[in-house]
Amino acid sequence: MIVAVVALALLLVAVAAVLQPVLAPEVEPTEEGPDAEALGAKEEEKERVLENIRDLDMDFATLKLSADDYQRLRSHQVAEAGRLILEIESSEPASASPSGAGSTLTATDESPRDAEDPAEAAPDPSCPACGLRHYSGDRFCRLCGTTLVRYDASS
Repeated sequence: MIVAVVALALLLVAVAAVLQPVLAPEVEPTEEGPDAEALGAKEEEKERVLENIRDLDMDFATLKLSADDYQRLRSHQVAEAGRLILEIESSEPASASPSGAGSTLTATDESPRDAEDPAEAAPDPSCPACGLRHYSGDRFCRLCGTTLVRYDASS
């Protein structure tokens, strides 16, 4: 008798699990139309470019690429990643950014350090990959992540 009750309970649970997707109300996707599809495609392309950069780094580390080829290919991929990131950020609504305002970084944006220490804000040459101006003490480009050449006398 107990076995029959347990079997019946298991059968009811199995039937409920199978019918749940059919009986549950359909939820509409929150993203809308072709803009969401284009944004998704840009996100996928950005991930592909970032994977290419990781592959280039690995190939260079394992001596599969010469330094000249590595720099040429990597700078192209980094610039492409920066372009895609800017496109993605510019196509997202302003309310989607954490601060509630657009957070797109452009070549004319000032570093947060400008208000803290004006002596440190003296601009060095621009990033070789994307052209964004950087400041003494910066080791990587704020826009594309390229390693920067240090021009100060202490290095």
